[in-house]
Amino acid sequence: MTGNLLGSPQQSAPFELTGIAEAIDADPGRASCAVQASGVAHCWGDVYDFANGTSRGDGSATADENTPTKVALFSDFKKVRIGRTTGCGLRANGEIWCWGSDDNLALGDGGGPQSSGVPVRAGSESDYIDVGVGGEGSEFACGLRSVGQVMCWGHDMQGKLGDGGAEVNRDVPTPTLGPPGAMALSVGRTGACALDAMGAAYCWGDNTRGQLGTNDVAPRSSPTAVATAARFVAISTFEQHTCALTAAGQLWCWGWNTWGQLGVADFADRLVPTLVTAPTAVQVAVGSANTYLRTAAGEVYSFGAQNEGALGRPGGLDSPVPILVDGLSGVLFVNAETDFGAIVIAR
Repeated sequence: MTGNLLGSPQQSAPFELTGIAEAIDADPGRASCAVQASGVAHCWGDVYDFANGTSRGDGSATADENTPTKVALFSDFKKVRIGRTTGCGLRANGEIWCWGSDDNLALGDGGGPQSSGVPVRAGSESDYIDVGVGGEGSEFACGLRSVGQVMCWGHDMQGKLGDGGAEVNRDVPTPTLGPPGAMALSVGRTGACALDAMGAAYCWGDNTRGQLGTNDVAPRSSPTAVATAARFVAISTFEQHTCALTAAGQLWCWGWNTWGQLGVADFADRLVPTLVTAPTAVQVAVGSANTYLRTAAGEVYSFGAQNEGALGRPGGLDSPVPILVDGLSGVLFVNAETDFGAIVIAR
């Protein structure tokens, strides 16, 4: 899967991002990153840790850079995820390397709060198949190993690390207390979710708006089963809502719904997964107050807040139901891990 990068943050319609050819992965935000088919990763945008290098991972101390700059040291990345102050990349050899601020030990290198403008290795494991970065200035990260084990490190407010501990920050990858045989992982700002080998969903961390799907609003410090009999093949969480897809392409969402980001035709929160009337989808991407669906035909549907053109169309109001994003076709990938808007890879 390779294609062109298109973005919509702070724009009323999708536009092409130049400078990154043959992209296979991308992550939007105040600072954004993309990975090319060659394994080279580039990042650009606003950064936080000016004194100790940048969260772009290029070793510089430039505060803002609109031109994509290469992440230092390696050219074999498969995936990069970046938060407000910290970025992490999954390499082809199964290692995770992180860079940026280490104030909350989010680099995972065991060296204490020592920031780095270039990647440093998180832990000693070499069988990771996925990585995610959460937090907003209080970063944490999680990785999924090929043996089905989730590992997390960094800031642990409200149980974000999932290790059952008493909110103790971890400077190396630490196993979560489940789920057994994890096959999918999604890391949000305030917590994370994973699917077990049978497709059952588990979530942990903050639960202020019911985003854990446990039919209450109490936080969880270890992975807790979501209150549904539905089984999923994909899951996405970010701010305070979560969505998941079944093998048949049905969408279920739960949590915060002030802007209609659950797609259930109203603006009331849901404490348990609720079936959404939506086109059959092959991917779901959750943002702060938006949700995006990708169909097998390469179309994208959006719903939630229309702030700064986040739904990918000019004008209009927030939408509590999925609406087709005009001007997009041949979409291969969509990611919405930002406040408003999304980034896609299209043919």
